[in-house]
Amino acid sequence: MYRYGVLTLGIAAGVLLIGSGGNMNALVPLFAIGVFVGFTVAQVGMVRHWRAERTSGWAWRAALNGFGALLTAVAALVTTAMKFTEGAWLIVLALPLLVAGMQRVRAAYEHIGDRLTLGPDCVDPRVIGSPAIVLVPVSGVSELSRMALSAAVTMTPAPVTIRVCHPHESTADFTRQWQARYPYTELILIEDTDNSVGLSLARYIRTHLAADRVSVVVATIEPATRWHRLLPTHRADEIAHALRKHSDAMVCQIAFRIDPAHRDLSPRA
Repeated sequence: MYRYGVLTLGIAAGVLLIGSGGNMNALVPLFAIGVFVGFTVAQVGMVRHWRAERTSGWAWRAALNGFGALLTAVAALVTTAMKFTEGAWLIVLALPLLVAGMQRVRAAYEHIGDRLTLGPDCVDPRVIGSPAIVLVPVSGVSELSRMALSAAVTMTPAPVTIRVCHPHESTADFTRQWQARYPYTELILIEDTDNSVGLSLARYIRTHLAADRVSVVVATIEPATRWHRLLPTHRADEIAHALRKHSDAMVCQIAFRIDPAHRDLSPRA
């Protein structure tokens, strides 16, 4: 869960170590400034806490924390002034950037939380129902297409398959094969007008299905071996990214793993 933070700290520590030429004494002022600033922020936070709680003895506790914050703030300023040309300028530059970055992260999470918060009204799940239209992009009559349709049927009894065709492509053979295999499934053929399957799908949804709730089931293959991971099989990811960026459709990306022994498809657990 915290691997990205630990990795970032490790990289930053490595950069500082390389930049100082391995001289640990040059990093002591940076450590001292960081400690004093941390103590100052913590004690200012405690002052705000005591003022908000106003429990018994809050005034002298707030005064004590305030005095401690003043001492550590003075120590941080003095150390920064004395060691500014010896590397302390890096802390002066990095701390505001870190604070600004953390504020952006907090604002992003608050925005997501606001969007996901339910209103006060009661909601009947039966009223929400399934999306009005479930699209299944297909490239051919294959086992992957069948598995994608099987997944889409769990969302709606009548999924709609859609295929993006290259300009001047003859679609008669594909239509005949598809209708012979899936005669009761609606098939939509559109032309690739954006030199991208995902962008063409997004354009079609914006143009023809703007008033509908649309879900798109995108099937992808989970590599069975490490060697397979090196092969260029990321078209499904590109389609899903384009749909999320350029349309309001809900994208359901489903991965299927090829069994290396039997060569069949199975849903990823």
